[in-house]
Formats: sequence, C-alpha cells, structure tokens
Amino acid sequence: MSDQRSFNPARWANAGALIGIVGLVALFAAGPGSVGLKSTWQSYFVGFGFWLVVVLGCLGLQTLHHAVRGSWGLGILRLVEAGGGVMAFAVFGVAFAVMAALGLPSIYEAWAGPGEHELHGLKASMLTPAAYSIRFAIYFAIWIAIAYKFRQSTVKEDETLDANLGKKRSELGAVGLVIYFIVATLMVTDLVMSLDPHWFTTIMGVWVAVCGALGAFSISTMILCYFGKAAPFNRVLNGSLTKDLGNLMFTCTMLWAYFTLSQYLIIWSGNLPEFNRFYVNRGTQFWTLWGAVNVLGSFFVPWFWLLSPRVKAKPSMLFNVALVILVFRFVDWIYNVVPFFHATPQWTDAVALIGFGGLWLFAFGKTASQASLLVRHDQRLEEMTQMEAAHGHA
Repeated sequence: MSDQRSFNPARWANAGALIGIVGLVALFAAGPGSVGLKSTWQSYFVGFGFWLVVVLGCLGLQTLHHAVRGSWGLGILRLVEAGGGVMAFAVFGVAFAVMAALGLPSIYEAWAGPGEHELHGLKASMLTPAAYSIRFAIYFAIWIAIAYKFRQSTVKEDETLDANLGKKRSELGAVGLVIYFIVATLMVTDLVMSLDPHWFTTIMGVWVAVCGALGAFSISTMILCYFGKAAPFNRVLNGSLTKDLGNLMFTCTMLWAYFTLSQYLIIWSGNLPEFNRFYVNRGTQFWTLWGAVNVLGSFFVPWFWLLSPRVKAKPSMLFNVALVILVFRFVDWIYNVVPFFHATPQWTDAVALIGFGGLWLFAFGKTASQASLLVRHDQRLEEMTQMEAAHGHA
C-alpha cells in the first residue's frame, strides 16, 4: 500500500452526490423508453433495497460494538457511524417516500396495483399503500433515533472523556440489538417478502441482518486496509485488528451459508406451494447458474481464503477478500430480488445500484467529515499498535 494515500471523506461526498444524481437521472431518462416505466421502478427498488440493507448493516455493527465494547470496533466505528448515520437514513427515507408516492403500484402489483387483489383478512388490511408507508415511517424513526443517540454519545465522550457515556451506550447497545433484529425482520418482511404476498419464509430476517453486516464489514475493512499506511488509520492498523475483522467476516460468511442452506432445506423438505414458489421461479437455466456462482463466491471463495492466518494478517490481502465479499453481496441481492420482477437482470438494475451507491457515498462522506475518523476516548488500538511495533511485529 502506498504511503501517499489519504482518506478524504468530503471529496467522497462530492463524488457520491454526482454519481447519485447522474445515475438516477439516467435511470428515469432512459429507463421508461427502454424497458418501460414499471420495470424502471422495479430497478429503482433493487438499488434502493440493496443500499438500505448496507445502511442497516452499519447501524447493526455500531449496536454490536457498543453492546460488547470490543476493541475490533474502534478502528471502523467512525466509518460505520457515517455509513449508518442519521444522514444516511434521512437520504434513504426521502428515497423511500418517492417510491411510496409514485412507484408502489409498479413494484407491489399483487396488492398495490390496479384491479382486484386476492388477499383476505389481516393480510389485506396490512398490505395497503397507507399501512405500508406508515410502518416504514416508524422503522426509519427508530433507526434514526438509535443512530443519533450513538453518534451524539461518542462525539461527546471524545470531548469530555466521560466514561459513564460508554457504559450508557453499552446498555443501549444490549437493548438495541434486540430492537435491531425485530425491526430488521419486520422491515424485510415488508420490503421483500411482500413482493409475493403468497410466499412465506421464516429466515429472511436474520438473512438480511447478516447480509447487511457483511456489506458494512467489507466496505469499512476495505477503507481501513487501503488507507492503513496514512494518518489516522496508521495509528490503529495492526495484526490484531485485521485478524479480528477477518474472523468476523469469516463468521458472517458462515452464518450466511447456514441461513441460506437452512431456508433451502426447509422449503425443499416441506414442498408446499406457498414456500417452494421462491425456488421454482429461480429454476431456469440462467438463475440456476447465477445461484451456483453466488454460492461459490459468497461462501466457498471467502471462507477458504479467510481460513489462512496470513490473509488476515496482511492488509492488502484482506482488502481483496473484502472486495470479493462486497461484489457478491450484489450478486446475492440480485438472485434474491430480481426474479420477483424480471426473467433476467436488466441494465436499469445496474444503473439503480450505482445511483443509490452514489447517494450512500454522499451521506457517508458528509457524516465522516464532521468528526475525527478515529474515536479519541478509547486508545486500546493505538496502544496495541505501539506494542506490536516495539516488539517488531508491525
């Protein structure tokens, strides 16, 4: 890694704003004439949903770090605060409002589209545009409140060095983890499972939590490793930290495989129409091949790669693993979502993913530039780096 690299989040914010604006303008300027307005809104959903899961993953890592107060989180805490902060949720809240106002009939045809809908009882009352929008307003309010509280507390502790603030965050983090998984489960039920209101699965809540964690870990690890020889990350990047981050990505990779395989085995053994329709719709030659590539790249490649202690000890190699994990987060999301809409992925899906990636980058850069890139109230990583250097291991 070159010593000349320096992390400039304000510049990232400017680039992200440009990418986001150009991407979404291109989506709606060319999409309706090329693939149709309905497919354009469906692609909008694909991009919006993927990056919303990343934002949630960043919030989840904050919550986990504060609950357990592990040293592994100190090097990436400011990064996940920026990626899952108030501004990120505000940006995606506005994007959701646009989708809710204009795109629901195209995205959720089975219950929001025109004509008669074959839904009855509680499901019919829950799956209406008004009820759906109200629930998401509640989700965003909860996420923003948690993100605001964490960020305010860490910044204040940097200024005052009041250890009681850390204890309060730990208590909030323990409760927040429970809230996080409950709200994430409800959210993904509304966001993804209701694309086909006759389909059921009980694993999607934990699946989306793990996918979000993998996305957040991969992005933050890539930034830390890429800029690790420049200030301020050179003060904390050491073998113990990269090992911890590698082990956590290894664990999340195993959890992803466990949940994905469990869902398949449960649905296969039950063989009921309301469950197996998910895999029947992905039984074409194209999606079978895509699914095989997804399993190979989402599990086998990073799993075997992260078995090696050398990979986790060397930032350049860990960067490569994190990059592969991020790329296959896109592949996995497309496999799980796009078949609800299209027979194969469309070019508008890629444009939407890039556009919303730019919006996330804008929010990330803006928040990251408003405080120090490393917390000042906990010096454990700096001390560890100094010890490794003193013993000749840095």
